[in-house]
Amino acid sequence: MRRLSARPLIFHLKSFLTQDECDALISAAKRKGLHKADTTMRKPYRISCDVSTVGASEEPAAAAAESDIVRTLLSKEATSLPGGGSEDLHVLRYQPGGMYKPHYDAEANPRYLTVLYYLNNKGATWFPFADSAAFGDRMPTKVDVAPLKPDVDGLTMTPASAGDALAFYNFDAEGAMERLALHAGMPAKDTKWIGSHFFWVPALCAPFAEEAETTRPTRPFREYLVQGMGAPHQRDSRHWLNVCSVSLMAGLLLAVSLWRSGKRPDGRAPEAPKRSKGQHAKGPSHNKSN
Repeated sequence: MRRLSARPLIFHLKSFLTQDECDALISAAKRKGLHKADTTMRKPYRISCDVSTVGASEEPAAAAAESDIVRTLLSKEATSLPGGGSEDLHVLRYQPGGMYKPHYDAEANPRYLTVLYYLNNKGATWFPFADSAAFGDRMPTKVDVAPLKPDVDGLTMTPASAGDALAFYNFDAEGAMERLALHAGMPAKDTKWIGSHFFWVPALCAPFAEEAETTRPTRPFREYLVQGMGAPHQRDSRHWLNVCSVSLMAGLLLAVSLWRSGKRPDGRAPEAPKRSKGQHAKGPSHNKSN
């Protein structure tokens, strides 16, 4: 997992889904049937796009993705707050040339977290205002997008392989809507399959907490996210391998420092190694790194 932006907070989850899971989600969408994707906006923001919804109870791959995202990017405490949950997974098919114009995901609902799954390694997502300080104290609006270009401004995410995911928060750490989270689905060069997962936490979304008649938490919002909104854990054992690697590296650096100083960890001078006759030192073992 790699953080791509601090505002909005965006993470790239490489190979989050397996190829089999991607294929299963596409097949499930085809079985249920796809229809033209509509939006609640007045203008046609989506072009050449069909959609199907796949529930966690209908497809194991959708259930696994939902569970892993909650475990990875939200705490159990957050999802247990009143009104918390997730929408059924939206599986979208964009025809060549299809796109989704710049928009927000949470203007009309408490979609606290959005996760995009790139199911066939096609397409790109653009955040024109990502980490931008160009607007000073003024929050940018959709009108400010006009002079900007994807290859110059903001952040453009292009998947490295099928199964990559992009996660971003639509509200900031204080519960205010994150205006820098405006994003767009870039025109597809080929048929593009995308999964969109929306996670609701009304109590952490200031504009919706009162409407949902929920009690807003008194604790800092950051405490409801895994490891403080900045270091969520990995989906699988690779996280623990990373932790072990860091610990091992720290130990090696300490050992090298002591060796250079000519001291043992207890402060005494090192003893000469004892080796029985005919004994040979073992060479280092080599493991393939991921």
